[in-house]
Amino acid sequence: MSSQAVDCNALEATTSILRSLQNDELSELWLCRPDLATEFEDYELGSSRELDWLGHFAKKSTRLESVGILGYDAFVNCSGQSVDRFLDGLGKCNHIKKMHFSGTNLAEIIDKLGPAMK
Repeated sequence: MSSQAVDCNALEATTSILRSLQNDELSELWLCRPDLATEFEDYELGSSRELDWLGHFAKKSTRLESVGILGYDAFVNCSGQSVDRFLDGLGKCNHIKKMHFSGTNLAEIIDKLGPAMK
């Protein structure tokens, strides 16, 4: 029963973050693998579809200024294609001023961010 409650809490948190991003209410977004979130604001990536929606709303946002990726396996539940699409899109976002990486393999990410890495 308690694991079911944890799943519901995680779903509620990710839904809330996605809705806030959609409504252009977030200035910072941290992505991590499921079970690694330590703060309410951490987004636990559960699927490629979620990552696609995050990328879509991040590109449309005018308030999002900072994106962080926590852990080398933050994208473990996402396909390579969805990760590529997300990072390519993120690289084209002129409104993002800071990017944070913690425990992440930068070699796989830096090339895809292109113009954002000034």
